[in-house]
Amino acid sequence: MNETGVFALEIIQHDRWPPDTAEIQALIRVTATPGDHPGDGLTAAGLAEIIIMDCSGSMGKPPGKLRAAKRAAHAAVDTMRDGVEFAVLSGRSRAEAVYPHGPALALSAPDTRDAAKRAIDRLYPNDGTKISSWLRQAHRLLRPYPRHIRHAMLYTDGQNHDLQDGRLDQVLDACRGVFTCDARGIGDQWEPRDLRKIVTVLQGRADGLPDPADLEDDFRVVMREAMRKVVPSVALRIRTRPGVSVREIRQMYPADADLTGHGTAADTTATDFWIGSWSDETRDYMVRLGVAPGDFAIGKEVRLARVDVTVPGPDGPRILPGPGFIVACWTRDDLSMRTWLPSDTYVSQQAAGDAITAGCHAWLGGDAAGAAAAWGEAARLASAANDAERLGVLQSLVQIVDAGAGRVRLRDDLSRAVVLQAEARAPTSSFVPDQDPRPRDRPTAGAGTPPVCPGCGRTSPLGARFCERCGRRLDEAGPDRDGTA
Repeated sequence: MNETGVFALEIIQHDRWPPDTAEIQALIRVTATPGDHPGDGLTAAGLAEIIIMDCSGSMGKPPGKLRAAKRAAHAAVDTMRDGVEFAVLSGRSRAEAVYPHGPALALSAPDTRDAAKRAIDRLYPNDGTKISSWLRQAHRLLRPYPRHIRHAMLYTDGQNHDLQDGRLDQVLDACRGVFTCDARGIGDQWEPRDLRKIVTVLQGRADGLPDPADLEDDFRVVMREAMRKVVPSVALRIRTRPGVSVREIRQMYPADADLTGHGTAADTTATDFWIGSWSDETRDYMVRLGVAPGDFAIGKEVRLARVDVTVPGPDGPRILPGPGFIVACWTRDDLSMRTWLPSDTYVSQQAAGDAITAGCHAWLGGDAAGAAAAWGEAARLASAANDAERLGVLQSLVQIVDAGAGRVRLRDDLSRAVVLQAEARAPTSSFVPDQDPRPRDRPTAGAGTPPVCPGCGRTSPLGARFCERCGRRLDEAGPDRDGTA
């Protein structure tokens, strides 16, 4: 492991390969501990936050939906600490400033938060839904703050109307590297693929909330997590030797997100992949390198790629100390006893998530038998991988009769809203420690054991101080988010 004061890079890989191997896989584990190193020059100049409220006509049906959304926006505003630059936008066919009025952000303080909540209370439902215009306006407001943690949070309850003309893709390309975004779908008429596309590009998380009343607690948690971010606009720089290419790079934890093809050339041999803003947390990335094995001598270890963490600096990206190296040695030795890699289990989680998504598409298309078959396969894959995250998603969809055989029965109370929620949650992943996974009881926090959140039950990496799903401190007692028994 290579460490700097704030970031630690660990390359987890097999380094010995058969002579004909043309693809090398490695897991890049990045751990940030910015709170332990004040004065390191990496801390953001401040925080800039945009709350985007869907105020399209569908938000008026039923009438209580917009009232619940207003309460959620109030909760998010109240959770902001003093000194945060912020704005609230209403989203319809175009985005409009709710607070403040004009092209700038407001500075969070008791009086500005109260004014923002009064402006939110005056909102009404009208018009259509064009999410590209919402994100474009957020980009305009956040772009002037390059040294800030820049984050947007949005919800929607209906179909996005700008899917076919490519505008959403164009806007997302412009927003990439400028701000992160978390997105929520409420009710049963939104499109999970839209939100998953947004959060994949903008390094956030998507979820579905069948009951709009749940948005209040959710927005509070999302805002708390945003307030914990410390280091802005981090990137992974991968520099390959001649003849080596990056075939694939994707985030595996805390959610599956393909970064391939979205890098920015740093020079002729290096590419920067933006990975968002960071607090105390760990993320895992899988990289697949394409090589020509005949170019390298048998039995000689070769450095194929160097991996660095970069952050913004006054004269361009700043490379932090402590690079990691992806190496390989082609050998004729017997490799039949090759050991397991964490990426193996992440790939299993990804396959189970893809099966859940396929089942959701089948069910939404009226194919109940196809949905049961896909969800049965997801249950089989998740059970074989001891994948509690995917099994938890499946419990809302099916009753698992025989996980090993992939036999499931659709739940009698299955609803469209629950299926949409499951599709949004399918790409999330559980942390995989660097050890051979065997069936075992759910771990509890302790020395040498990944901690489990006492509120939501998610397993986090060793050394984590906050849950990466709900933001709760991991050393708190009790089953709820507020620390009460």
